[in-house]
Amino acid sequence: MFDSLTYSFPYPEVEENAGKLKKRKAFVKKFNLPIPEEKIETATIYTIPQSLQKFHPSFDIVLSRLLNEVSNSYIIILFNEDRILWKNKLFTRLKEFSYWKSTISSNKNSEAKERIDMSRILFIPNLQRKEFFDLLDISTCLLDQYPFGGGVTSLEGFARNKPIVTLPHLQTVPGLTSGMILHMQHEWNSNVNPSSTPKAKIGRAHV
Repeated sequence: MFDSLTYSFPYPEVEENAGKLKKRKAFVKKFNLPIPEEKIETATIYTIPQSLQKFHPSFDIVLSRLLNEVSNSYIIILFNEDRILWKNKLFTRLKEFSYWKSTISSNKNSEAKERIDMSRILFIPNLQRKEFFDLLDISTCLLDQYPFGGGVTSLEGFARNKPIVTLPHLQTVPGLTSGMILHMQHEWNSNVNPSSTPKAKIGRAHV
């Protein structure tokens, strides 16, 4: 029916590192995010720009493992202030989440209970268009949660030249993000002149 997408997204602009740091510091200050100033530049910021209804309990372990295994990392989640109940329920669920992780201590196998560091889960109210794109710009990468992944938000992320981590084999809906990545890889290999066009950061995660 349509020959192209029904949305129009700007081509990604490549910013200098100094500009990225300035924008990141300004965003952290504006929204009063609890990231120490001396750690802002090196912080790994994972953003999940999708609605809270898509946060399935099976995805909680991903948030836990990221925060426990990546130092100076933070996860930003957007919420609708008119639906605060969704945010409160997700906050409580993540706060109560735990799982037993096998460890090796003194040459003996043991188990330790791992929890989510809620001080590094940062909830931000839904943003205006410019602020939303600023959030994408200051993020290290975007997470495409499962089993309900993204669509338009992934296109917006790609439009800001952001890598998106997705696990298509865990999706129970069409893997739109994975499909976009495969399409871009095909277009890149077939039509793009690398000497004249900045490379998009694309790839898929496999476990």
